[in-house]
Order: sequence, then C-alpha cells, then structure tokens
Amino acid sequence: MVPVHTVTLPTRTTQPGSTLDLMVLADGPEGCAAVDVRSGSLVRAGYPGRPDRPLAAFDLIRAVLAEDPDGPDPTQPEAVALAATPQVLGRVRRRQVRRLLEPLTLPAGAEPFGFPGSATPYWLVPGDRPSLAVLRPQSGPQLKRYRDGLFCRFGWRGVEVELPLIDRAARRLAAAAEAPRLSGGQLAGVLGFAPSHLVLALTTPHEGRCYKVVAGLLPAP
Repeated sequence: MVPVHTVTLPTRTTQPGSTLDLMVLADGPEGCAAVDVRSGSLVRAGYPGRPDRPLAAFDLIRAVLAEDPDGPDPTQPEAVALAATPQVLGRVRRRQVRRLLEPLTLPAGAEPFGFPGSATPYWLVPGDRPSLAVLRPQSGPQLKRYRDGLFCRFGWRGVEVELPLIDRAARRLAAAAEAPRLSGGQLAGVLGFAPSHLVLALTTPHEGRCYKVVAGLLPAP
C-alpha cells in the first residue's frame, strides 16, 4: 500500500498582526517555502518587495501576518500573506534544522501530494493535504536544461522523476555555469553544497491544472 501524503492540521497562529519566526526552505518567484519554528508547520509565505539579500535555505526570518484579501486557497492550505518583507535574523542551528525537518520528510514510497504524475486538475485537489513536500531522493538530483527551461531529475518510488525547478538561487547559479547538465560533484561545486533533500511544491492552477515543481534544493542539515 502506498503511504498517504497527509498533514496534521496546522497549530501555528493565523491571526493577522501575529509574528511568525520561519526557517526558510526555498526562495521562489511567489515568495518562500518555510517552516514555522514554533509549531513545526509548513508555510508558503507571500510578501511585498524583496529582502535586502536573497533568502537562503535555513535562514531564520521574522514576519508579521497580514489579512489575506483572497481568503484561504484550497490548493495551498499552508499559504499565508505577510504584511511586509520578512526580516532576516540569522541562521537556524543544524540541530534545530534536523529537528524541524525530520517529521516533515516524506516516508519512502509516499506519493507527493497524493496523486501520481506531474499534474492534476485543480478541482481534484482535496484541500486537506499539503502543497509542500520535503523528501530525500533515492538518486540524484541532476539538473537538466531544455529549450523550455531548467528541470530537476531525481529518483523516487523506484522511478526517475523530472520536474521544473523554480528555486531562485539554484536557477541563478546553474545559469552562470552555462552547462546543459549538472550532477554529482559538478552540481555540488556550482551550488556550494551537495543536495540531500528536495522541497516539492504544488503550483496554483494554470489552465485548470496544478503542477508539481521542485521549489528548493537543500544541503544536509
């Protein structure tokens, strides 16, 4: 039986004006994926502007919750709106990183977001499952550049998976390397670390479908 990718109901605060301390997992075009350090809940944080410097994995940031004018999004139950650009406080210590990541990492064989393949019609997204996932790939990862963009290839559930990569830092570094393919030591040299975990995300609907993407590459905690 395939393990079900479910999520415990968040225990973090949802009250506008409340302060959140977040451990960044990935920085993307629509905000950041993070973990609320108080509750351990996954968070997708959208905010105006950009920080003074690009956010990096395991940065500790502080932010204030804002009223979300669009209300809850059933395809992204972790999403929150922030009142302003988050403040970078420093880095999360490795022991705490491990403590926060361990319960969030998918068990081997679990299907990310509860459906096979790379996309699903948005009306089939139940809204009671996460739209973020942390996994330790069985092989890879490898970055591959095609005419239509940069993709991340990795092994999971006994097959090779290839998904678009939206990690802002990884895309910038891979573009500077100008290589059609990056893996192993070459990838570690470009990134400055050997990726041990991946952050997957489910996109908002595009033409009626939600897509799996690789939101972040994480170093070993």
